[in-house]
Amino acid sequence: MVRRGRRHVSAEHEGRRDGAATLELPDWPQLTRLARHTERFTAIPGLASFLIAKAKQVSNGIASAMHGGELGQTLFDAHRVDPAIEKRFAANPWWPSGDDDSLAERWTFLGGWFGLPPTFALATSDGAGLRHDPVTVFVPTFAVAYATDYVVRLARQTEPPMWSELWDRWSARLPSIGFPALRRKDSLADSLTRSLRRGADPKIVDQRVQTAEYPGFDAVARQLEVSELRLVPAAR
Repeated sequence: MVRRGRRHVSAEHEGRRDGAATLELPDWPQLTRLARHTERFTAIPGLASFLIAKAKQVSNGIASAMHGGELGQTLFDAHRVDPAIEKRFAANPWWPSGDDDSLAERWTFLGGWFGLPPTFALATSDGAGLRHDPVTVFVPTFAVAYATDYVVRLARQTEPPMWSELWDRWSARLPSIGFPALRRKDSLADSLTRSLRRGADPKIVDQRVQTAEYPGFDAVARQLEVSELRLVPAAR
């Protein structure tokens, strides 16, 4: 299990497949603030509602949520022997080399607000995330930037999809997880309905994803970092 200066406890979901762990509480105000800022900055209408709905499904708005156990291990074992993924992360200082497994546990989970495995999150379209420490998926600003970049990558696979189709693409490429587990199979419409009080717009379901103005992962991450720093009171 990955450690980052906080204690975690495991609550087993789907038997022993998915050990979901956290001792923290949801931080919906920060999540919704970052998601809405990102939607404005990237000019991707509907992005904030989609991200809020995805977080509702897989983490319940808890930034430290981690799905590990057999599920996380099995996923990373498959990624570790994939030549394309191995080449992609060859220069990452935290990537396990050869038979050395001392760094492997930093990768064996799906985590953060959006339940992304590090091998997906860090594979940003501009390459800027390839050398990041896997545990940055738990850092709120990076979590939103990674998820946004993943949305754009999925959307650009074919002609622009509807948001509901993009939700299905996301679900098809990743293991089925939920926090709590009963949300594993939620559709976008289901999760948007659960997220109405967070300001999610259910009308995005049949709207097309527009990514033409997306400025890239690095620009988004930097913008979010600056926006959050502005909220820190100045020292007197």
